[in-house]
Amino acid sequence: MEEYPVIVIDNGTTTTKSGYAGDDSPRSCIPMVVARSKDKNSTQNAYVGDWALGKKNMHFSHPMEKGLITNWDDMERIWNEIFFIELRVDPEENRILLTESLFNPKQKREKTTEIMFETFKTPAVYLIPSHCLPLYNLGRETGTVIDMGSMSSCCCIIDGKIDRNSIKKLDVGGKEVTNFLQELLERKGYSLSNKIERVNVRDIKEKLSFCLTNNKQKMSSIEEIIKESGINSDEKYHQNYQLPDKQNLAIGKERFLSTELFFRSKIEILQLSGLVENKGNEKDKIMINQKGYDKLEQKKVVVENENQIESSDFNSSSLPNMIYKSILNCSSKEKEKTQKEMFKNIVISGGSSMFEGLQERLTHELNLFWAENAPEIKVIAPPERKFLAWVGGSILSELNKLQNKWFTKAEYNENGSSYVNIKCNDFL
Repeated sequence: MEEYPVIVIDNGTTTTKSGYAGDDSPRSCIPMVVARSKDKNSTQNAYVGDWALGKKNMHFSHPMEKGLITNWDDMERIWNEIFFIELRVDPEENRILLTESLFNPKQKREKTTEIMFETFKTPAVYLIPSHCLPLYNLGRETGTVIDMGSMSSCCCIIDGKIDRNSIKKLDVGGKEVTNFLQELLERKGYSLSNKIERVNVRDIKEKLSFCLTNNKQKMSSIEEIIKESGINSDEKYHQNYQLPDKQNLAIGKERFLSTELFFRSKIEILQLSGLVENKGNEKDKIMINQKGYDKLEQKKVVVENENQIESSDFNSSSLPNMIYKSILNCSSKEKEKTQKEMFKNIVISGGSSMFEGLQERLTHELNLFWAENAPEIKVIAPPERKFLAWVGGSILSELNKLQNKWFTKAEYNENGSSYVNIKCNDFL
């Protein structure tokens, strides 16, 4: 097969990163949004990505939800924008490496390859779970990878392959943190409900939110948490944020309460902060369930041993619990040795891993699972972790390991789209 150049596309729910294999960083980061006029008689085509942001009186849609493609027409528009506008390349003259979710069903894999071959006429394609890629950036093929984007998920990678039994997830990601931050600010008296104002909330989250780094589990009030964490109320705890209309918002404990969703249920956070009485307020409970947080109303579970974990139980109650269960469920032959290796090679990646203090907080909470004889725990948070999956894909595309694995157009013509589940299966 002719050696075509490789385009790497890291598909994400919020943004999709793309660029050329061999580069150190992506050339394009396109927002995953499509805008259309509400006027049915309008002849204006849909706006995509950055062109869609800031448009008024438009209908907005998002082609992906929780890492899975839900609108194929819009996703095709995104890919078209990437090829012809963002990168200015001809997909007919490039192989395409695409990332996918750990939970991507076979039918969606088949549909993806069908679009790549039939619509964009690429000569070859390869689909790979994003969790397989961050370790290549660190020069290793074994470790525990946590991907934090629209949701949080975790698995153990052994010699470059996913240990299926270790796959776990937490249905908390960037969107949930933004939603909770918005609610906390609204409880404070600020109105931030429309589309443009929500963009401001996301900006507040990305610029001001952080994770507490010394949090004891039995503290009963937010005052105890603040005192124990050593937060300087003048310099770090309170910050001002100026809206485009010059209005100043005073952001205080909301900065870290919003990210507590990775570690506690929403109702527990509200109780700790004094926004809800411990016995529970019916109005607050209704609001919580209406906002979709009822799934998060689980108490923290500490797993005593691996026999408590069912391989089919993907869901977790907190980020540390997800990592802990994932490593305990590792199915290596030398299980104890492999688990020790996994605990000291925990890599966090994705946009939602960028919060200050997350690395230290995870290390602290993972150590709480042991009363004594704790293994060495090391959480690795590379500065470029927001793009770690894309960079890993860029590196992998240059290695001989992938050169004979591509799903080619000839194989597609002969075997159909379902062949992707056989051909793109080397890392699963």
